[in-house]
Amino acid sequence: MKTLKQITAILILSIIIYSFNYKNKEDVIIPNLDKVELLFKNSKIKSQKYNTDVNTKMIIRKVKKETFKKLFNYDPNKIKYVVLFNNGKQILGLGIHYYKDKNYYFNYYKLKDKNFILQESNIAYLTTCVDIYYLNNVFFKQNNKSSIINLFYFDNFLKEKTSRKFNDFSLNIRKKFYKFNNNKEFIFLNGFKNIDPNNPCGEVDKCLQGGGPVCTPNGFYCTTICAEQQLKSILKKQNKKTSFLIDKKYYKLRDDFLLKSNKGKQYIALYYGSYSHIKDVLNYDIISDLVKVFPSINKSIDNLFDNDYKGIIIDTDLKQDIIKIIDKMKKNTKSNTFKQTLNFVKKDLINFSNKNKKEVYELMK
Repeated sequence: MKTLKQITAILILSIIIYSFNYKNKEDVIIPNLDKVELLFKNSKIKSQKYNTDVNTKMIIRKVKKETFKKLFNYDPNKIKYVVLFNNGKQILGLGIHYYKDKNYYFNYYKLKDKNFILQESNIAYLTTCVDIYYLNNVFFKQNNKSSIINLFYFDNFLKEKTSRKFNDFSLNIRKKFYKFNNNKEFIFLNGFKNIDPNNPCGEVDKCLQGGGPVCTPNGFYCTTICAEQQLKSILKKQNKKTSFLIDKKYYKLRDDFLLKSNKGKQYIALYYGSYSHIKDVLNYDIISDLVKVFPSINKSIDNLFDNDYKGIIIDTDLKQDIIKIIDKMKKNTKSNTFKQTLNFVKKDLINFSNKNKKEVYELMK
């Protein structure tokens, strides 16, 4: 039988070995400012777009694969893109979207004394240009005409296998945005139109409604879920028929109700920030529950816009049905960030339940 000293020695040795292996794992090495500036010298401008929502110009630059490899000491085929944030006079920080240990990450760094210091690393399966604009506005505090974002990429549509197909970066940066802006007017980014599809930030138009920009070289997807198509697709695989339709009233709810207040804009941004998480957790069981609850939700939306209606908007039954779906999503997700968001929505749902229209409007202020 091993003594306590022997067991302790084995544990210490194991920790040392683990630490050694961890430190020697392949990882991105972020160069200093002088070397990063080589990105500009070794790149060509493909396009540029000025976003009036946030007074920021995004310049898309194409680099050679060897440039990424040399600067970041990392397999360039595992780097999606690198982004530099500039206030018009100097570089403020850097972001990199890459693949490591069977997961996709987005890391962002702040420049200090010519060195880039890691600020945060998030799981990020796919990122959108809107995510990058939020980061520029919140973390680097840029919202003026001199603000410039340079995005560098080469022809590499990275598509490695992962079990975590969600974007915590998108959700986290939106939460930071609320805290940063507090009671200020909320910036609602509507995305872009007519962007060259050969650029890493493009716009998809396959959704009946919705869609948005994506920062993935030569890869495009909807930032909204394309909800109706998604739900019907899963139901079809289960050999189930449905006649439900995602009504245009949901867009009316967004544009004519939620967009009228900062709290409503927060819900909108949380939804768009959660699109990848929602898509990741959807299964037949959750979709079946959604199909059953849609009629009640539709009725509540109608009542909200009915000037003559004086009753309850979200009754106890509807509240319980939605909470049931939220709890199933929490059980299915691997993202703690999404779980926290679902808890936030659940708490507000309880607060809004059994309130009449006047009370609901008051809570939204």
